[in-house]
Amino acid sequence: MAHRFFGSSSPIGKHFKFVEGNRPPVEIIGVVANSKYNNLREHSQNFFYVPAAYGQTLEIHSTGNPNAIIDTVRKAVQVFGGPIGISAIQTLRAQIDESLQQDWLVAALCSVFGALALALACIGLYGVLSFSVARRTHEIGIRMALGAERRDVLRMVVGQGLKLALIGVAIGVAGALALTRFLSSMLYGVKLTDPLTYGAVSLILIVVALMACYIPARRAAKVDPMVALRYE
Repeated sequence: MAHRFFGSSSPIGKHFKFVEGNRPPVEIIGVVANSKYNNLREHSQNFFYVPAAYGQTLEIHSTGNPNAIIDTVRKAVQVFGGPIGISAIQTLRAQIDESLQQDWLVAALCSVFGALALALACIGLYGVLSFSVARRTHEIGIRMALGAERRDVLRMVVGQGLKLALIGVAIGVAGALALTRFLSSMLYGVKLTDPLTYGAVSLILIVVALMACYIPARRAAKVDPMVALRYE
């Protein structure tokens, strides 16, 4: 607001007047940083702070735990405030938490559905690999009869599952990047293209996929070549 109305010059000591009412001009005695008033997602707007005679809110800055000075503030107002009474005291952290309740609910629901989707993906990957191992039992037996070792079979099956997981992660990351403009209104404190978030999610998916691949791979590595050669 100071930059909008006063440009690069200092507004300290200058005055402005209310459009409505008969209030006297107000002298500017300081400039504070930009802040958000209604919610954390809004852009900074033009605001000014006036003496307590014009308002009903008292703001106190504390270097320690703000909850520890509530009783002290009440006593100070009773002693020095005269007829002024306190209807409610709330910390800024409590106000922020209250404004983010809906966001936390949405985040919790997204986390639950995300965990469910991850579990379904693991079950699906496990089922696909188990079916693939069952169909390739004869092939695995031939490979082992020709000299392939258990670790080679294990590497082959895990590699197949890891390839599917990497393809899925690549498609998922591309889809997430394409949908970022639709998600901007739902995010706070997180960049739309935050590399840490994308990297962490991709790593979790790959690790979980490897865990889902391990059991079918271990089962394939234990195939008896003689039994597999007779498998139909």
